[in-house]
Amino acid sequence: MQCYLYRWREALNFFRPGVLLDIGGGYSYTVVAEEILAHRQDYWYIDIDPSAMAETRALFGQYGVPADHFSTGANHAFGFTSDQFDNVFSSHCIEHSSDLASTLSEINRVLKTGGTFCMAVPIGYDEADEHLYVMGPDDWIRALEVSGFEVLSVNIGKVYADWAHDLFIAARKTGPVDSPFDASPFDKSHYHFVGHDDPSFEYSGPVQRSGFCTVLLEPGARMRWFGKGRPHMLIVRRHGWSGLARIKCADDQWDADQYSSIPMNDSILLPAGTGEFEVTPCRAHRHGQAAQVTILGVLTHR
Repeated sequence: MQCYLYRWREALNFFRPGVLLDIGGGYSYTVVAEEILAHRQDYWYIDIDPSAMAETRALFGQYGVPADHFSTGANHAFGFTSDQFDNVFSSHCIEHSSDLASTLSEINRVLKTGGTFCMAVPIGYDEADEHLYVMGPDDWIRALEVSGFEVLSVNIGKVYADWAHDLFIAARKTGPVDSPFDASPFDKSHYHFVGHDDPSFEYSGPVQRSGFCTVLLEPGARMRWFGKGRPHMLIVRRHGWSGLARIKCADDQWDADQYSSIPMNDSILLPAGTGEFEVTPCRAHRHGQAAQVTILGVLTHR
């Protein structure tokens, strides 16, 4: 509850008094409702879960919010009129969209020009089937910029989990969508995760192993994968000690920059038809502290 209240307080700093839409609001709390209404927001709500909607409608109804302000539905097709809202809020919902371009276009449509949109999403890769996009902070920022928004503020923090970071963006609508953001949902049910310590992984040179990952510590270390499945992507952990990873598969070879000032799980897409492949640390990033490559596993086609 405290993390959700913190997120709302963060967003309310950007919202002027007006008509507010909460997308994917889930189950709310008394302290959150009181905080929202204290900031003179005319509260509206939509969520795909009827039970969450009913409970939140009852909660806000105690404060006089009309029942017709609450509805159920997906986050990529709203029944609201254009330019209906001054503010839009969504926390850990948009990453579930089956059509991200349509979701962002709909948010643009129902928000008044000059209105504020605040959103929070996880970043990078995780194993949750319902998280349909493997996107970093720059990807999410670009998604908003081509969808008619000017980014006002970006904050990356550990609000919702002890081990992972999430992304908060506050943005202002400047006009209509320039061009739909091109991002296809990633259906993880079509793939099988093979962990870094599976026998299909072979390591040599200076490496460090743990239950969570295997780290190729420096150039000269090597990981080779020779599993039976068809690999789709390599799952890695990027951080300040990460450098450039050299990937070799069949006759193809390239370097993938793994450095990130924000620790996050990410993916390296492998070419179609890849079988066995290997990874070696190449060199340190110019801002990094080492040339490490952290291996979490491989996603193979089922």
